[in-house]
Amino acid sequence: MRANVFDGDGTPTLRQIPLKTWTGSTRKHHLTYRAWRNTGNDKLFNAYLEVQVTGKASLFVNFGAKSEKGNVDPGLSRIDNGLAVGSGSNPYPRRSGFSMLVGKLHRNVDWSLKGTWRKDFLGTIISSQRINRIPGI
Repeated sequence: MRANVFDGDGTPTLRQIPLKTWTGSTRKHHLTYRAWRNTGNDKLFNAYLEVQVTGKASLFVNFGAKSEKGNVDPGLSRIDNGLAVGSGSNPYPRRSGFSMLVGKLHRNVDWSLKGTWRKDFLGTIISSQRINRIPGI
């Protein structure tokens, strides 16, 4: 859990932690994302996920963290979810953020991002797909 560690509670620049393009993106709806965590205190840190959606479709996001129980690790299962609204006809992406508080005693946390494309807030599901496993943020 040492990759993409950012000191402070602010948002890192794109140069510090660049965006990645989701392989499920198309010409009509495009998603980029990045994930990081802060250094936190002795016992806790915050994990963050930023998604940027370009296009008329929106993405319902599930940002998850899971770990198996170990000798001192009680195990972890946490999800933050919500709608990342698309940019509509605007060619510039719309940004949405998700976060969760995690204890430092957890080891080998599996971070995941799962998305469901929607035509509108209550509309038809376009597709549902696990994006990439987010390696050790």
